[in-house]
Amino acid sequence: GWDLDMYDKARWQIAGATMAIMAALHEIPPQKYASLASAKTVDATFLENVHWSHRPEERAAVRLSAQRRVTIPVVDTPPTCDGDLSEAVWRKAARLDPFVLMEGVGAPSQQTTVRVCADNANLYLGAEMAEENIANITARVTKDGGPVWADDCLEVFVDPTFQRQEFIHIVINSLAKVYLSNPRDKAWHPALQRGVKVEPDKHRWTVELGLPLAALGLTSNVFGFNVCRERRPLESLELSC
Repeated sequence: GWDLDMYDKARWQIAGATMAIMAALHEIPPQKYASLASAKTVDATFLENVHWSHRPEERAAVRLSAQRRVTIPVVDTPPTCDGDLSEAVWRKAARLDPFVLMEGVGAPSQQTTVRVCADNANLYLGAEMAEENIANITARVTKDGGPVWADDCLEVFVDPTFQRQEFIHIVINSLAKVYLSNPRDKAWHPALQRGVKVEPDKHRWTVELGLPLAALGLTSNVFGFNVCRERRPLESLELSC
C-alpha cells in the first residue's frame, strides 16, 4: 500500500543495508557498496514516515464494499474448454467485471473480463486478458505443480463454506500449466478441463476452465469466489481482481 516513491526508497535502503553488511563481512569489496551509495542517495532514516497510496483501513473498507453477489447461470450445453471464447454459451454466462487493482481502488492498465456458468457437473470459467505487451508475457513454468504464480497467470479462489477461513486455489499460466492447492487435501488433483489461447494479433490471451463441482467441496449453493490476475510481462508486476 505504499506509494511508488516510498517503495523505491525502501528498496534502495534495504539494498544499501545489505551491501553494507556484506562489505563489513568482506564478502564484497568495499568499493561495490560505495558505488551503490553514490548511485542513489540512501536516506539514513530507515522506513519512517511511510507514504501510503491508500491507508490499510481504507483498503479494507474498499474491499468489503466491492464484494457483491453473482448468480451463476446453469446451462444445458457446456463450453468446450479449449481457450476459444466465441461459443454462444459464454453469452449466457455471468460476467465478473470490471477488474480493479488489488488494493480495491483504480483500474489496471490491462483489463480482464471473466465469465462464469455451470452445468450439473462443473463450474466453468472463461477469462480474457487484454495485453498490449503480449510478445513479452512471462511463461517459464512448463510443468503442472510448479511455481505458476511466478508467470503471467490467472488465479481462482473458492471458499467452499463461505466462512472466510480457507480457500481452494487454482493457478493457470499461458502454457495451460496449473498449480493446485487445497488446505484439506494435500494430494488434491481434480480432473480439470482447461484450455488456453495466446492471440498476439488481438493483443490478448484467454483461459477456459472446467472445475468439477464434486471436487470443490461446496456445502451449499452459496460460496465465496474470486478471480485474480498476475500480470508481469518483462517482470513489470500488476495485480488485479
